[in-house]
Order: sequence, then C-alpha cells, then structure tokens
Amino acid sequence: MTHHMTAYGGRAEGLFAGAVLESPFWPTLRTVAEMEFQYTRFVQRVGCSDASSALACLQSADLAAIQQGNVVDPFPDAAVDPPPLWYFLPVIDGAVVQDQLSRLFDQGKTVKIPVLVGDDTNEGSTFAYNASDASDMSRFLNANYPGLSSASLAAIGDAYPRMRPVADHAAYFPSASAAYGDAAFTCPGNRIAASMADHLPSAGFGATDTTCEPPSWFMKAWVCRISSS
Repeated sequence: MTHHMTAYGGRAEGLFAGAVLESPFWPTLRTVAEMEFQYTRFVQRVGCSDASSALACLQSADLAAIQQGNVVDPFPDAAVDPPPLWYFLPVIDGAVVQDQLSRLFDQGKTVKIPVLVGDDTNEGSTFAYNASDASDMSRFLNANYPGLSSASLAAIGDAYPRMRPVADHAAYFPSASAAYGDAAFTCPGNRIAASMADHLPSAGFGATDTTCEPPSWFMKAWVCRISSS
C-alpha cells in the first residue's frame, strides 16, 4: 500500500479515497543497480544466459525452469546464514519507486488521503531467527538489511539486549523478534502516521491497542492502541 501511495512521487490520480495499513511492511529497498546480481543469477539458473534476449527467454520459459531458478541467495556483503527472509522485492527505479519509502513520506511525496495505521503486538515473532546470542541477532539483521553498518548493528544490539526468555526458543530470539518487528513493521507505521499528520492534519491515527494517546513530540498524530497478541 505504501508503494501505491508514493508511486511516481505521490502523484495524485484520484485512485484512493483513503488507506488502511495493517502492519505496513518495509523490508530492504535497493536500487536497480544493487539488485542486478539477482537478475543475472536468475537468468543463469533458468538457462537463459546464452539467449539473444534474456528477458524474452524468461518470459517464454517453462514454469518448472522458473521454479528451479527461484533460489534465495544472500545479498552481496551480507551474512550468508541465515538467508534473507525476503529476496524478490520492489526496487528503486527512479520512476514508480523514486526513493526510500521513509524519505518519500518525510518529504510529503505521497497522495494526501486519510489513513488508518495499525500493528500487532510481537510483530517480529513469526519471522525472527532463533538467535542464540547477540552475534546471531546481528547476522540475522544484516542478512535482511545488508546496508546496516557495524556501528548500526552495535547500536541495535545495545537497544535490544537479552530479554525475558520465550519457551522453546534460544536466548536471543526475543531480542531478534523485537528488533525485526520494530524495524520492519512498527516503526514504519509510526513514521507513516507522523508524516500524514504533518502533511495532512487530521488525516491519520495509528491503531495498536485499546488506549488512545494524544499527539506528542514523537508521534504527531493520535495513537489508539488495540491490543493483539
């Protein structure tokens, strides 16, 4: 939904009257050049490397060959294990997707419509790596956000130290779950609501449990929390 809202720099074409974003999800977003390796590997695996037109070859390839080529690889300069959760993703092409979603919302490059933004408790628990220690957690985050620097990973480790254990999980699973849930779901939702409050006052509020909080220095829109576990 956020890609629709920011498409072509937020060009308004009257397609939306409003938007309901439940657990808006922002995985890594990379440029075409940064993802060229993925296309090259996919072309090779499908058997189209020697074709006069690799794209035409892919379009006419047998479904079984496409499925065989559907292999998840580590991102360049990222951890090899675990593999990334999400591999085939939108890219910044400069036209439809013009920049990082965070920058587009901060700059108001989105359609100006009322929004309802929500998230769940423990957003990351379904996706998190069963990390045993801080190093495991850093590898998991680096695998999914390969742009993170060593300093950023260290700061995340400080912000998400070892937490209360969860049954049948390794020691740092709760920390990895919290960090990933905040990065991929909760923080994007907060940012969207704050941005829309800036650029279209009274257009949005976030919903995440049963109490409502007025606007503050951090969250510029009303936040109503609807509990979910």
